[in-house]
Order: sequence, then structure tokens, then C-alpha cells
Amino acid sequence: MQRILVENLTPGQKVARTIYNSEGNVLISAGMKLEKSYINRLQSLGIESIYIVPAEIPLVDVPDPISDETRMEAVKTVREIIKKIKGEAAINSKKVQNMVSDIIDEILLDENKIVHLNDIRSYSDYIFHHSVNVAVLSLLIAMDFSYNREELRKLGLGALLHDVGMTFLDQELGEKDKLSREEHSSFKEHTVYGYQTIKEIPGVHIISAHVAYQHHEKLDGTGYPRGLKKEDIVEPAQLVAVANVYDALTSDGNALERLKPQQALKILTALGGHKLSFKYVEALTKHIAKYPVGSLVILNSGETALVLEVDKENLSSPVVKVLKDKAGNRLAGQELIDLRESEGLYIKELLD
Repeated sequence: MQRILVENLTPGQKVARTIYNSEGNVLISAGMKLEKSYINRLQSLGIESIYIVPAEIPLVDVPDPISDETRMEAVKTVREIIKKIKGEAAINSKKVQNMVSDIIDEILLDENKIVHLNDIRSYSDYIFHHSVNVAVLSLLIAMDFSYNREELRKLGLGALLHDVGMTFLDQELGEKDKLSREEHSSFKEHTVYGYQTIKEIPGVHIISAHVAYQHHEKLDGTGYPRGLKKEDIVEPAQLVAVANVYDALTSDGNALERLKPQQALKILTALGGHKLSFKYVEALTKHIAKYPVGSLVILNSGETALVLEVDKENLSSPVVKVLKDKAGNRLAGQELIDLRESEGLYIKELLD
């Protein structure tokens, strides 16, 4: 499948992944063919890009660390929390904790969970989807560090709520490409507001509040709001910082230009050890598909293939279905190849 800018879509193209709004309603289902009215609707909602199935390529089911139902319920929960904060109403602590428990349950079902695709989000819904994705990524990272159930719960709550302080800021601050010194100073305060809000939620551990407080701190002391250094930054905040940067770099809906997963991982790796915790960057890398299920690749033989299955222990050698020969001719009998067992055959290029 391919991720295409909405402005470049044409009627007749097939949607590869179901698109939801932040209320959990289906906008367009996977497998549907686009009509002009659908494209106009996507543009009006501020959705920048979606996944499309290339012509003559079969639609495949792309696995996600959590189900669509759980993801959208989590998005709705964050939306509700933001609404309550704006209205100065009490936050339903039990509901938030149950939501985090549901996410943990699904992630723990399979220790080999891999992220293949980012979710589709609009500018107006960015913070809701970002919050959920950071929680999912953080919990995936934590799986490599023997966190117990209670530690996962504290981490998950902090990650899910890490940006609630943004509620207190002028919305334009989060949408600008560049901020003035005064605006940047105001933007930094979202970490303080988040900490103050979370620590007042009944039943939520203070460590979860410190995740919101410290997720923009850097190991070398150049972060904010307090300029803490490595030994003073709580471990869960160091972990969430990695998930936060990765999601921001690879998503639509914010002021940054969206990067491909491998481009983002290169940046994180470069930051590892002096800005971000390298051990958490390394752990995240193990959960990001180098060649996502549903993507098209070119083999060193020149053949074009479709990725069908990825093994977390060998991200570079997925199971593929060969679709075209090296001359570009479509093959009638499409061969399945497990690249883990095919000596000398490997992926040369990931197609956009």
C-alpha cells in the first residue's frame, strides 16, 4: 500500500486502511473506492494523507499492536478528558485507568508486536491520536525492560496523558512552524500544566504526572521545563520522550514535515546517548517494521513483491509474494518466498 497526499488522490482509488474520526465513527472503510465527494470530505476535515492500495495489488490485512476498537475508544477517552479539563469538570479516573489496562492487555497478548503503519489523523484531532500512539509505543518499548503490571499502568497513564497540558495553551502555538522566543516560552509551560493536572486525578500515581512534566527534558540538560540531566529525569519520562519524538516525526497533523519511519529512526539514533536514552531508542527500533505488511518492495533479483508477514526477530527478511518479474510483467502464479530461508535473495528497495 502507499500513503498518498489527499490533494493527489483521484476517484476510483481503493482505500487501504479504514479512516475514523476522533469520535470513533468510520469515515471511509478499507476496500472502498474513492469518489470525488469522499476526497472533498477528507480535505474539509484537514486530513493530509491516507493509505491507498495500488492498482492490481491485493488488499491485505495489516496488523496493529491494538485493535481498531480499542484504539478509537482510547482516542474518545482522551478527547473526553480534554473536554473536561477545558470545562473544569472532574476527570473520570476509573475510566482512564481501565482504558490503559485494556491497551496493556492487548499488547501483552503477543510479545512480538510490530508497528507497520501510523494512524490517519486530521489537524484538529492530532492531540487525541498522538496521545494514544505515544502510549502504545511507550508500552511496546517497556516490554523489552521487564516492567511489571503496575509499572506498565503508571507508564501507560503518563504516556496517554502526557500532553493534556496543551489544553491550557493557545491552539495556534501547536500549529505554527516557527515560534517567537516569547511563544516558545509559553509553549514549554504545557509540561507544567500537565503535571499539575495529572497529580490531582484521584488514583493516579505521581510518577505518571512526572512523565508529563519531564517528557521534553534531554539527557544533556538542554530540555525543558527545568533543564534536568540524565540522572534527574525519571526513567518512564526518558522512555516516553523517545515515543513522543518518533510519533511527532512520522505523523500528519502537526507543524513538522512527516518523515518515513526509517528516516525518523535515523534521527532518533543520532540523538541517542546525549539527547535521548539510547537503550529506549534501540528498543523502539525493534518494534518498527522496516518493510511493513502491505508494502511493495524490489528484490535484488529485480522482481517486485508484496510484503505479507514480518518477524520481529528478523525485520529485514519478511515473507513476500512475488507479483512482477524483473521486466515488470505481472506473474500468473505468484510465488510466496520466506526471505529468512532464501539464501542470496533480499530486499533492495522499499517502494513509496
